[in-house]
Amino acid sequence: MPSLEEGLVRTACEAMACGLPVVLTPHCGANDFVRSADDGEVVPICKGKAIAEAVLKCWEHTRQTAPPERTELRRRLSFEAFDTDFLAQLSMKGLI
Repeated sequence: MPSLEEGLVRTACEAMACGLPVVLTPHCGANDFVRSADDGEVVPICKGKAIAEAVLKCWEHTRQTAPPERTELRRRLSFEAFDTDFLAQLSMKGLI
């Protein structure tokens, strides 16, 4: 999802939760979930060559390795983790 601007790309989160790597820009919201090369790549906006290289890198990595264990990523993207993290953030800001 090499987007110029998005709120939160839900399809990227869904893909990562299923074990698929993603290619995102820093302007799509879901880039915060990409924590390693296994999760995907974050590329600069409007850089076609960087996007193509990232897609090929993800494809090569996926082709050469067994699907990684996604338990930590699934936990981070679960509704339970969202509730816990969201409430913790609200508490830190004194909103609840």
